[in-house]
Amino acid sequence: TGGVFADISVLLLEKVNNYATVNGGNAVSAASTGGIASEAMYSYSGNSYIKECHNSAEIFGGDAPLNSDFSDGIYIRTGGLFGSAIDISEVSNCSNSGKINSKVIHKHPTYAPDNQVGGLFGNNSSNVNNCSNSGDIYVERSGIVGGLAGISGAGSKTFTSSVNTGNITMADCCYSSKIGGIAGTNV
Repeated sequence: TGGVFADISVLLLEKVNNYATVNGGNAVSAASTGGIASEAMYSYSGNSYIKECHNSAEIFGGDAPLNSDFSDGIYIRTGGLFGSAIDISEVSNCSNSGKINSKVIHKHPTYAPDNQVGGLFGNNSSNVNNCSNSGDIYVERSGIVGGLAGISGAGSKTFTSSVNTGNITMADCCYSSKIGGIAGTNV
């Protein structure tokens, strides 16, 4: 679920803003929720850029269905801008000031959904320059949570001149949770 787009393949995305609350739904195998789009991925025709995009609305992440056993690797990705930003050449001068809420309510005795939450991206494999998050992040259950990205990685991607000033709160920490001011984990 995205505030402006569902999913988007990017060559250039510039000066897109979201002011409307975004509510993620239940996932069968995956759910990505973001203020701009659920997922942004690179264009196959060359370099891709996201510039001067902003979200100021509250974001409510998706949840997994109550009958799921999570053994198939269900993931929930929630971010102020994008649930996932995949291999974008550069994301620059973007910000989130909206509150991020992730309430994965289902509790399975053995498995948990892979809950990835960040002020800008739930999952990021893009270079990030001069971006910020000032929105508070609240996570109801376990997760991999970061002020800018829950998970960041897939190669030598960098955060340059970027900052998080939002508070991060995890109400019920369980399973293998990770919390970081910039990224929950870097793989």
